[in-house]
Amino acid sequence: MRLKNKLLTACLISLAIWHCVSMQTQRQEWQRCLEKERHKHAVLLTEFKNRQWEVDRARAMKPDYDELVWMRRATELRHADWALITKTIYRKAKEYGLRPDLILAIAHRESNFQPYAASFCAMGVMQINYSVWAEPLGLTLENIYDIENNIDAGCVILRMYLNETGGDEAKALLYYNCGYRLVNPRYVPRVKSSMFYKGGGKS
Repeated sequence: MRLKNKLLTACLISLAIWHCVSMQTQRQEWQRCLEKERHKHAVLLTEFKNRQWEVDRARAMKPDYDELVWMRRATELRHADWALITKTIYRKAKEYGLRPDLILAIAHRESNFQPYAASFCAMGVMQINYSVWAEPLGLTLENIYDIENNIDAGCVILRMYLNETGGDEAKALLYYNCGYRLVNPRYVPRVKSSMFYKGGGKS
């Protein structure tokens, strides 16, 4: 009996060690991918700034350059990610039968529209839980920060929860944030207090 207990204890200790090593390896892989994406973002930002300099130079050389055209161009250059995120949200919301204002509010509260936002296990604009959704949605550490893939995943998940709850928006949001077992009572009010939220209840 003692030998059996010792073997069981040894097995449990080995399993715990393996789990810790596995989680550490996964975290390191996440960190490498995040650093790689941040480097890409820095390169793009430099390119945007260079293009902005070209616009400013063109305006300086041509005083009668249309002010409205210049402002639109400058805004597009400075906020290229934001423009892409909003366009993608509207397109994906239509594709999955969701309200764009709801998706915008979720993205606002989850990541403040930061494509490379990362918490302990959630990533990207819609803060997708990689450990839960990677396999079902075909996500990888290489593509989860992609704006198109991340927003698509968020819309798929929210649509699934809305279907399960009969369109109950509050319940679907709770599931989106914490899954089925946990409840964060502050999440739904935070989403609904977003400047992008227009109201609803059933989707």
